[in-house]
Amino acid sequence: VHTYKFWSPDSLASLTYAYNYPEMFIGLTQPPMIVFTSDAFEYGYSGGTRYSDSIGTPTSGEYNYMGDTHYVSVIGGDNIEYTLFHQEADSAPLPVNQEFQVENYFGVTDTRAYLLNLEEDSIMRVNSTAGGGDLVIRSIINYEDGFRSERTLGYQPTLGSATGYYCPAGLYMVDIAIDSGVNEWVEFNLGPVTTNTSHDIFRLAAFYVPTSVFQYYNLSLYLGTRDNVTASLDVSVRDTSGRTWINSAIDLANWWDGSSLLTHPTIPNNTTYMLSSRDYHDGFAIVEVCAYYIANNTQGATNHYQDYPVDITVEWVNRLGDLYNATAFFDVKTTSDAYNFSLPLPGEATEYYGLELNTTAGTWYNVSIKSGDASSLSAILYSKYDGRTHDMGWSDLNDNYVGSWPNMSLQFGAISDMTLLQITLSRNLGADGFLWVEITPLITHQLNYTSISPVGPDLLAILGTVALPAAIGVGVIVVVYIVYVKKFKE
Repeated sequence: VHTYKFWSPDSLASLTYAYNYPEMFIGLTQPPMIVFTSDAFEYGYSGGTRYSDSIGTPTSGEYNYMGDTHYVSVIGGDNIEYTLFHQEADSAPLPVNQEFQVENYFGVTDTRAYLLNLEEDSIMRVNSTAGGGDLVIRSIINYEDGFRSERTLGYQPTLGSATGYYCPAGLYMVDIAIDSGVNEWVEFNLGPVTTNTSHDIFRLAAFYVPTSVFQYYNLSLYLGTRDNVTASLDVSVRDTSGRTWINSAIDLANWWDGSSLLTHPTIPNNTTYMLSSRDYHDGFAIVEVCAYYIANNTQGATNHYQDYPVDITVEWVNRLGDLYNATAFFDVKTTSDAYNFSLPLPGEATEYYGLELNTTAGTWYNVSIKSGDASSLSAILYSKYDGRTHDMGWSDLNDNYVGSWPNMSLQFGAISDMTLLQITLSRNLGADGFLWVEITPLITHQLNYTSISPVGPDLLAILGTVALPAAIGVGVIVVVYIVYVKKFKE
C-alpha cells in the first residue's frame, strides 16, 4: 500500500490515475484498489464518518476535488504499475438556467468539473437529452465545520419530471462523468429559496415556511395571474432534515375577461394539501414550486408560452386546532393539574382531545381518566426532543394501564419540558358525557452511573450491576440517557 498526500487550498484540481496490470493475471493476495480519503466527515452517517471513496480493480480515471487535504492510497500486488498525475483544473463556472453541450469521443469516460458559487440558498433541477447512464453528476460542498456533503444528482428529459435538490448557500464542485460516445445537452435549472410567500416564479422557486413540533399544517397554492393561462406545476414539501412529505403534479388555470378573473370550467385556480404528518422539527419546511409548462388556455392548454412568468401565492396554515374537538393546558412541572371536558350531544362517533403539558424531563407521571358516554379510549404521547417530534403509541402507553374503563390510569416518563397527550375517544352518543383527566408528577429517582460509552451504554447490563437504593418509597426509577445528534445541513 502506497499513500500520498495532495491538496489544492484555493482552486479546483484533479488527480488522474492509470493502472497497468501484468499480461498474465495469476491472482493476487491483495486485491488492487485505489482509495481517496480526506479529513472531512460525511453527512448522512451516525456521528460522522470520515470521507472515503474507493474503486476496486481500477484501470484509469480522474478524481476532481477542491480545498482541504486529501490522501490517495494505491493498493495492489506484485507487477502492477501505476501512474498518478496531479494538476490544477480549469475553474470554469457551472452554466445555470441555460443549455450546454456535453460530448465525449475519447473512447473512455471523460470527467469534467465546474464550480458553482451559491450566494443564497437555492433549489436545483437537472434535465438533459442524455439517456440513463450516459452521465453521472455529483455535487460536493465542504462546510466550515469540517463536514462534507456529496450526492449524485439525477436528471430527466423534462423539467417537470426532474428531481428538485435543496442547495444551501456555499461553494460547490459539480463533477460530470461523460460516457464514451455521448453527445447530448444538459441544463442546470436554479431558483431561489425565499421567505416571501408571494413571489413571481420563473420556472423554479422555493419558500421557507415555519414549523414546530406536534403541529399539523395545510399548504394552499393560488394562481393569481390575470390572463387566460394554465400553469402546470410540480409541488414538493421537505422538512428541516430534507425528507419529502409531498410530491405532486397539478394544473391551475385562470380566465380573464379584461377586468376580472373568471373560473375555468374544468381546472381550478387553487389547491390545498393537508399535511397530516406530525413529524416536524422546530425550524422550517421548504415548499418547492416548479412551473414547468405555461399555456394559453383560450383554445385548450396547447399554446405554449415560452418563459412566461406566473404569479403563485403560497399559503401555509397551522391547522392543529381543526384536529381536536377541544384542547386544554396542564402545568404539571411540579404539581398535579386536572381538567374536565364536556361531551355534549349530538357529538361524533370518534372524537379527539389534545392535552398540552408543561412537564419536567426525567419525571414519571400518572394519568387518571374518568369518562361518561364513551366506550373506549386510546392515546398517543408526543414529546419535543432535540427540536424534533418523538411519539409513543398506544401499544407502549397501555403497558402501564391500571383499572378498567371508564375509570383507569396509565403512566409515562417525560423526556422534555414540552409534551402533548392526544386522546382518541369512541362515543356511545346516548347522552351528554364527560372526559375528566388528572395528571400527577410522581417522586422520581434518577439512576446514575459513572461512565458512558461514546456510542451509548448497555442499559440492561448497568441495571444488573448497580445497587439500587434500599428505600425508594412509592417513587419510580427513571434512567435518563441523552443522545446528541449532529444536525444535518442538507
